[in-house]
Amino acid sequence: YLFVFCHIQKNLNLNNDLNYIAEIGGGYGGQALVFDRLIQFKKYFIFDLPSVNRFSKKYLNNFYLNNSFNSMDINEYHSELPFDLVISNYAFSELPRELQDIYLKKVILKSKSGYMTMNTGNDINSNARTNRYKASELLGIIQSSQIIEEIPLSSKDNYIIIWGDLNL
Repeated sequence: YLFVFCHIQKNLNLNNDLNYIAEIGGGYGGQALVFDRLIQFKKYFIFDLPSVNRFSKKYLNNFYLNNSFNSMDINEYHSELPFDLVISNYAFSELPRELQDIYLKKVILKSKSGYMTMNTGNDINSNARTNRYKASELLGIIQSSQIIEEIPLSSKDNYIIIWGDLNL
């Protein structure tokens, strides 16, 4: 989680003006805890399955947090908040296209910047067929997005898609 935080910090202009951070597939809350310890923000939203959200709430409530968080299913989210940063460590890429559409509409396209490590849909280097969005499609949908290399590469077709205030 610390490596991902540092990679985000290196590639995006993170500062203390962050208000709202969203993580798609936040799991037990490890990435949220790292962000909480290293930067200021108003609220960290973890989007995951209801059973996983109960786990992340239990885990994160074992710490005295500097910032606030909320774990919820995407169906519970009905706000027009613009997210300053959206993170996904593989989760978005593993969702079926129908659910990816919902996340695009409710979270990603309302965000100022984002960092998503992807393990499916890399049609830039391969012709793999999938019921998920391809990298080339996402580049056309998410304004100002680009692909950067995953280093170290955890699997041959993995990639990272970033957008926003880039620090490249």
